[in-house]
Parts: sequence; structure tokens; C-alpha cells
Amino acid sequence: MNQLLTINEAAATLRVGHQAVRAAIKKGDLIAALIGGDWRISVEHLNEYLAGRSNKPKRAIYSVRPTLGKAGSIY
Repeated sequence: MNQLLTINEAAATLRVGHQAVRAAIKKGDLIAALIGGDWRISVEHLNEYLAGRSNKPKRAIYSVRPTLGKAGSIY
């Protein structure tokens, strides 16, 4: 079974305030379940949220040119 975290535990894991976690849930960026009146976030969903927020470039920031060999052939 996947471990469930409270909003405060998720916030501590992310090193943000609980308001940031609540905002991510409200926005639909972070999947959570309302159980007994309290929000619970699975560790799996927290990891997916983090993976989606990584700082991957949206486009290539460099280009690679082929190396020209003898007589202009590309190697």
C-alpha cells in the first residue's frame, strides 16, 4: 500500500508552506484525496508532481552540428 501524507507532511517534504500544497491541490496540479475531512497525498502522486515541475528546458538551448570529414562528407 502506498504511504499517504498530510498536507503538512507533504509541505515539509517539499520545503514549502502548507498554503503552497493547498494551492497545488486546488489548481489540480497535485492529486489528493479528501479522507475524513482531511487531505491526503500519496507519495507516488507527490513524486509525479515533482517530476512534472522539474527544470527541464522547454526547447533545445543549443544545437549540434555534424562534423565534416574529408571531401565534405558527414561522419
